[in-house]
Amino acid sequence: MPVSDIASAEFDDDGVLKYKFTLQMPSYIAYMTYGKNQKIRETLYKAYVTRSPENAEIIDELLSLKDEMSKLLGFKNFAAYSLAGKMAEDEKSVLGFLENLIQNSKEQAKIELAEIQKIAPLTLQSFDSGFYSEILKKRKVRY
Repeated sequence: MPVSDIASAEFDDDGVLKYKFTLQMPSYIAYMTYGKNQKIRETLYKAYVTRSPENAEIIDELLSLKDEMSKLLGFKNFAAYSLAGKMAEDEKSVLGFLENLIQNSKEQAKIELAEIQKIAPLTLQSFDSGFYSEILKKRKVRY
């Protein structure tokens, strides 16, 4: 683990040096990329992907307000409002670009995932992908 990430995680607990990794970036990314303990990576990952479920109501309200604002300003929806000042012509062209991107990158993603799976001792889990990707990257740099 990079020295800077270790230093960021350090804290003193009554004279005992300890390390704390949180769900805040870059702390979370540091452990998910370099932390050797799979159980801790799994715990952090599960906590990260399930954080703040009570925000769903707030998010729904924000989306509703954005939709209302967009319609008041004469747009069909928030996506149309957002695109008004951007290069993309319309929602259809944005979705087409994204679909094209998916189609053009899917094979390479499968190849890279297979490479990572080969170095993982067990079936690759979501919480392991960053860790084994970093190991693979370091191996490739050496050669």
